[in-house]
Amino acid sequence: MISVSEFGPVIRFTMARLHEGRPVYTMACYYVDGVLIDSGPAHVAEEIPEVFASYPVRTVINTHHHEDHIGNNIVFQKLFGTGPALAHPLAVPRITAPSTWTSRLLPYQHFAWGLPPASEAVPIPQSFA
Repeated sequence: MISVSEFGPVIRFTMARLHEGRPVYTMACYYVDGVLIDSGPAHVAEEIPEVFASYPVRTVINTHHHEDHIGNNIVFQKLFGTGPALAHPLAVPRITAPSTWTSRLLPYQHFAWGLPPASEAVPIPQSFA
C-alpha cells in the first residue's frame, strides 16, 4: 500500500504491507523537486511504477540503511535511471551488500518490510544539484 499526501512542494508517500486489509507498520518517504528521501520497503515494489509516474525521481537519498528505507532503491535505479543512491559513508556498504546484516532481522521485520535487495550507493556529497 502506498498513499500520497501533498504538503505544498513536499510529497509524502506512506508505505506499508497490508495484512487483512490493514497496514502492518507504516513508513514514509518524502519527495521534493525530483529528490526522493528513502525508497520504502520491498513489499511495495510492484506499486512504485504507477504511483511515481507523476513524480519524476532524479535522485534517491537514503537516511540510513534499514530495510524499510532502502528496499526500492534498485527499482528506482532500474526503472527510472536514478543512479546510485546517496547515503552516509557508513551506510553505503550496508546498502550495497544488505546480506551482511539482514540475517539478524527479526521475524516481524521480515513480515512488515521484507528483505532489501542490494543496490548501488555512494557517499552523499556536501551539496548536489
